[in-house]
Amino acid sequence: MMKCMKTAIFLLTAALVTGSALAQARVIAQAYRTVNVRSGPGTQYDIVGQLTSGDEVQVTGRSDEESNWLRIDFSGREGWVAYFTVTVLSNTTGLAIVEPHNGQFAPLPVATPTALAASTDIFVTAYRTVNVRTGPGIDYVSVGDLDAGSMADVTGRSVDNRWLRIDYGVDSGWVAFFVVSLSGSLDEINVVEAPLNAETEEPPDMVEIVTRYNVNLHADPLLESPVIGVVPYDTTLQAEARSSADGLWLQVTYAEQAGWLIRTLVSAGADLSLLPVRAS
Repeated sequence: MMKCMKTAIFLLTAALVTGSALAQARVIAQAYRTVNVRSGPGTQYDIVGQLTSGDEVQVTGRSDEESNWLRIDFSGREGWVAYFTVTVLSNTTGLAIVEPHNGQFAPLPVATPTALAASTDIFVTAYRTVNVRTGPGIDYVSVGDLDAGSMADVTGRSVDNRWLRIDYGVDSGWVAFFVVSLSGSLDEINVVEAPLNAETEEPPDMVEIVTRYNVNLHADPLLESPVIGVVPYDTTLQAEARSSADGLWLQVTYAEQAGWLIRTLVSAGADLSLLPVRAS
């Protein structure tokens, strides 16, 4: 009798442990807004559907160690969503890193950008579309842009190292340092003065910033304020105001939502002291 009871207890315990392990392995993602579902882990893949706010799906894999993209069970077939577009209700570290299913959804061809050639060892490469201006600041007129992947020789830098002068066709232009990748040493680039006769635009009402991480967007300039969204890494935004004279928080609009993000989590293309101070 005692042996039977021990056997029963063992089987019950094993079942509970197994059930617990299965429950822990089940990862659920919830959409907090409309989310594109793609055929693979990247924006170059086809959109195969959408999740709407409140939809819950099971996560069945991830693209990499950072879980940048999540594979989901999308109505019985494979789909992928970006991590920052959903709320994950459990830990993703136990999920397998998987490849997209080659036969089910084919990725769209990736366009090869037109690249300008560099002729020296010190040059910049644009990793997204970059404005080229007549001087080192967003108050200078834009004379064109560099496409993602384009390269240009560097011929000078601003005193504060925030802007680089480049060869741009037959003329020179200026690009913000934080929006390009520099090949070569900054110390080898001569400091040059800004053009004195540059035709300028009206003083800007906003300052262009780029997120350095996935950044929480808060309703108010306080850490305890509700998070109303997540701005993904390398997103360009227009900062509209700062929270105080020291500018610890910046007000932006993202996905049609106005909110606040922490200043230290972004790079700025101009002096943020130009922004007006706004409490909330």
